[in-house]
Amino acid sequence: MKGSSWGRGFAAALFFSVPVAQADVSFYAEGAFGFVSTADFEDTINSGYPFADTVMNVNTGSGTFNVAAPPLEADDYNVGGNIFVGMRFNQYIAAELMYLTYSEFDADFNKTLVQVDSSNVPVDALPVNLSGSMDVSGFGLGARLDFPLTDDLGIYGRAGMYEWRQKVSYSGNVISLLTSSTDIPTSELTTGTEKGFDLYGAVGAMLKVHRQTSVYMELNMADFGEDEFAMTAYGVFFGVHYDFYGTGFGPDQTANTKRASANDKRAVTACDPKYKDISGIACD
Repeated sequence: MKGSSWGRGFAAALFFSVPVAQADVSFYAEGAFGFVSTADFEDTINSGYPFADTVMNVNTGSGTFNVAAPPLEADDYNVGGNIFVGMRFNQYIAAELMYLTYSEFDADFNKTLVQVDSSNVPVDALPVNLSGSMDVSGFGLGARLDFPLTDDLGIYGRAGMYEWRQKVSYSGNVISLLTSSTDIPTSELTTGTEKGFDLYGAVGAMLKVHRQTSVYMELNMADFGEDEFAMTAYGVFFGVHYDFYGTGFGPDQTANTKRASANDKRAVTACDPKYKDISGIACD
């Protein structure tokens, strides 16, 4: 896997180089957490195990055991979270920076091998355990498209590219047994932290609950990893969106309306009662 530590600087520079002097630009921030499908993690962690085809005879003194790579078992779901900071150019289009992270993906195997004599009486036992874990996070840049349905409800989609960081580790006495006769006996194997670029995307629905605050639910996906550790994670996330200018869904705000909203006042018009006597019948 190729290192790409310059990715953060490139993404930030591209994001903040977008011209902001035109029209009504606003900013927002949002964060969410949810459940992530890890349906292919179990296959991935098993296929990537470096001793997957190794079988060793282990003599404990009382008996001999055939120790092989056991099949790791993993939960079907994991949890994760993400944070977005965005620049909205109008009510439809925005650019955003994102950060995502997942709770550590884990898989385990625990079993006790039992040696019996000719009378089927246990004479020796050997506990066998192995754990596999994967830690993933990422930082990226993308675009967001909003489609207002009403002033308070809308749907959206987002897509972008991000720099992921992945670390895979294996530990347990299976590794100790299989490496005990080598030059470097160990109880843990790790890939270190690998990096690369990949895609993420999401679709969701957002409901405004306050002038500047909305709640949303989205379905998202993210690819990460390479070779035997390449995976796709699918998630259902729930979050809170905060717009610093109170735009959100609905009609665009003019600069005058923004100033009035910032002061918690509406903009003055010629049809206000104070001026209605000089504004004629146009206000009736």
